[in-house]
Parts: sequence; C-alpha cells; structure tokens
Amino acid sequence: MAEHRQQGHAPPDRRHQAKVWRGAGHLAGALALLLAQGLAFAADWQSGNTYNRGDVVSHQGQGWQAQWWSKGDTPGGASGAWLKVQTAGEQGWQTGQAYQGGAKVSHNGQHYQARWWTLGEEPGKREVWARLGPGHKVVGYYISWGQYKTFGNYDPLKIRGHLYTHINYAFAGVDASGRVHLSDEGAWDGSRGWGDRANFAKLPELRKQYPHLKLLIAIGGGGKGSKHFSSAARSPESRQHFADSAVAFMRQWGFDGLDIDWEFPTFAVHAENEWSADDINNFPLLFKTLRTTLDAASKADGKQYLLTMASEANPANLVKYDWKTVATSVDWINVMSYQYAGPWSLESGHIAPLYADPLSGKPTRYNADGTIQTYLQQGVPREKLIMGLEYNGHIWTGCPSENQGRYVRCTGIGKSTWDYPTEGALDYQDIKHNYVNKHGYVRYWSDAAKMPWLFNPDSGSFIAYEDPASIGEKLQYLKQNRLAGAMVWEVTADREDDLARQVAGALLGQ
Repeated sequence: MAEHRQQGHAPPDRRHQAKVWRGAGHLAGALALLLAQGLAFAADWQSGNTYNRGDVVSHQGQGWQAQWWSKGDTPGGASGAWLKVQTAGEQGWQTGQAYQGGAKVSHNGQHYQARWWTLGEEPGKREVWARLGPGHKVVGYYISWGQYKTFGNYDPLKIRGHLYTHINYAFAGVDASGRVHLSDEGAWDGSRGWGDRANFAKLPELRKQYPHLKLLIAIGGGGKGSKHFSSAARSPESRQHFADSAVAFMRQWGFDGLDIDWEFPTFAVHAENEWSADDINNFPLLFKTLRTTLDAASKADGKQYLLTMASEANPANLVKYDWKTVATSVDWINVMSYQYAGPWSLESGHIAPLYADPLSGKPTRYNADGTIQTYLQQGVPREKLIMGLEYNGHIWTGCPSENQGRYVRCTGIGKSTWDYPTEGALDYQDIKHNYVNKHGYVRYWSDAAKMPWLFNPDSGSFIAYEDPASIGEKLQYLKQNRLAGAMVWEVTADREDDLARQVAGALLGQ
C-alpha cells in the first residue's frame, strides 16, 4: 500500500460440464472444467510442458483437450494433438439476439460471458461482455477517502468495474481490543452523507452495474492502520476474537471476503505501532484462525468467502515468514512489489524496478523480480501470487543532477496531486498531462530496471512512476512466471484509465 493511510482456500468450486465433439459430431465425453472465479477454462498451455491424453489447457482464450501424449504441439496447430473444448450450452454470438447476464457465447475464436442483459453489443468491443480467458485476476484497491472534494470526489460508483475482477475497499480499522470497525464512520441519511457509511451505501449499485465483481474489505493498512495487529494475533483467544469481529463486519456490510493488511509483523511501520518478537510466529496462526472462521461462515451462508492479504516487498524480511503455512490459509497474496522507494526516505529511486540496476547500490534482489522469486523459493505457489502495480508516482525535490536525479539524496518531497501533504503522490493522469517532457521535465528510461523517470535539472525535481512501457514489461513478466494476476494501488490514481485498460486488456481481454 502507499505510505499514506486513512486517518486514524481453494477457489469457489464452480464446475461446468463441457462437451468434446470429435469427427462428424460424435460425443467423446464430458469434461468438468474448473472455472477459477468464472474466468478460466484451464491452465495456460506451455510449450515446454508434457501433456497426456485427456489433459485440458487454455490457449488464446480457447479450451483444448489433448488427444494423445504431446509436448511442443501448439493447440490448433497442424499436428492434430489438440481438440477444441466447447462449453455446454455455448453458441456463436448473434447480432440480433438478446442475451441475459451470465450467458456464454463464442465470437471470433474467443469466449465471452454477458455481465448483464445485452442486444447488439459485439463481444470484444463492449464492456458488457467479459472475455473467458486464462483466468487472471485484476485486484484494485479503492481508497475510502477518494470520495472527498480534496481527492476529486471519486466515489465508488466511478470505479470502472469491467477493468477489475476484485475491488478491495481500503480500509477498515482494528481497535485495541482486536475489534474491526469503520475507519471513517461519517454519516448517511439514505440519500447523502460522507465517510464509510456513504461509500457502503453505494456498493450495491456498483454490484448491480458489474455483477461479476467481488468486493473485499481490506483491514489495516500502513502507519497507524496496523497499530493493533500485534495484540489481535497474540493468543488463540485474541485471534478468534479478531476473526469473529472481521467476519461479522464483512457480513454486516455485504462484502465477499477479507483482505488483511498487517504492515508488517517484522517491524513497526509507525512509531506508535505495537510490536512483539512473537509477531512473526503469530502471523500464520492468525490466518489459520481466519480461514477456519470464514469457512464456517461460508458453510452457514451458502457462499464462498475469500481470504487474501497484502504483503511486503523486501526480500530480506520475507525469509523470516512461514509462507507455506500462510499460503495454505489464504486464497492469494497481493504482493506490494512497488515499495522500493517512496516518501519515507529522501533518497530518490524507482518505486517499482522490475530488475536490479547496478547504479542503485541496492541489493540485487531489491526489486520486483527478486521479491517474486523469494516468495516462490519460500514455497508460495505461483497460482497464489498476485503482482502489485502502483498507479501513483512520487516526486522528490532538491535532487542533485547526478544520474539525472536517480539514487541521490534529495532535500524534500514535492507537492501531491491531491491532499497528501507529506507524500508527494502524483496521479498518473497528472504526470501524463503536466510533467512528461513538459515544464522542464525530461523523460528517461532505465533498460536495467525497466522503468521510466522524469528529471527537471533546473528545479532538481525527480519523479518516479509507472507508464505503459513499464507496465507492459511487468505484464509480460507475470505471464511468463505464470502468476495469478495483478493488483493495483490504487484505482483512483488512474482516472483516465490509461494503465487500467492496458492491464485489463492484457489479463482480461478487455
């Protein structure tokens, strides 16, 4: 998560029968295809993998079944090793036919599902149709304070839900007793108001607009947001009290799951945060308790609730955790692979280097690749890793011209786009319109880190940020490493959806 914070499983078991037709329409058998969150036919085909007869894969949005032992035979290729899998009841899209929400069609070799009633809207060109592709997730954090005038009046109904699979509402708080509560209670009279209650009143309409969208409540956050996690995790009794409170909060406000943002068990982010040497051992136990409590709620409510978490990026800290135990409890981990530089230090640098830059002087693993590889080496399955992207840029001032402002000691933090008085956080559209090769700023590119940066030699101002080029590198990386998808901090920082559309296009086919 960004440094500023609000003041102070298994996937759902949805199985659909698929009919495989051979030759002149002869039925060969029925396949049960696991649709992870309703978005995937099967695992992506990999050219280096060996497949046996009957194996099912996804390739370019189409499901395929192996007809015999195969390695290196591309689905749809001349070898004939793979046959298309047609989902039961699926049909080719017809321009004059009306479709209800949930209807599945094929069109131009791809598969789509209608999000709501539609007539005449072509799949692949209209947001009403969700492409059924390789099953990636796109998780967006929505900041609760985005609703206020000082942050541009970005309330939840401005979220373009077709660009995401999950939205995490940031944040709910935890008090000294371990009880989960509204961080910004505000007021709501049924038609107007402010605070969390006003935002929560709009969430049903967001669901109506985007029925596929899952909404999770993120608990904790940076700074004081994580102050009382240490106490909440201290004993079996305190862990159960916290879990019961979190589940009750989730049910009360109609969320689909919990996202735990304890920043961080290895050290106190904020000077007032509680900390104990036992935190690192209590951390996985907290998730085991949450998983058991959520599973009981799922059984009682007839609904599969999700348990996810946001986790740190520093490989030096990651090796302290029992990630295998944590991974058995959570549905996935939102990796904050973008906190390598920021307003907590006057040393400038890339916020999210993909790879090591020798000029930085940082450890070779202090980058997104190093972080992801550390999680994998600690036993976290690929399918439970979500790679984090940050839509906010950050500006430093008073930076020497060495390395065009990179990796130097600056004297201050610049002015934010919105009301972040000490953070220097810049929205992407602000950077795009007002800084890139404008007003004395020059754009540079690091081929080592795969990141852009801006520097104004006259003012000594340095801006670290993501742009379409760096996002493209990360999307290619997460696909090559077969990760579960992307997480973004945060949705309001890309108000023209330049980056969001790029991510959704690559991972969701939007």
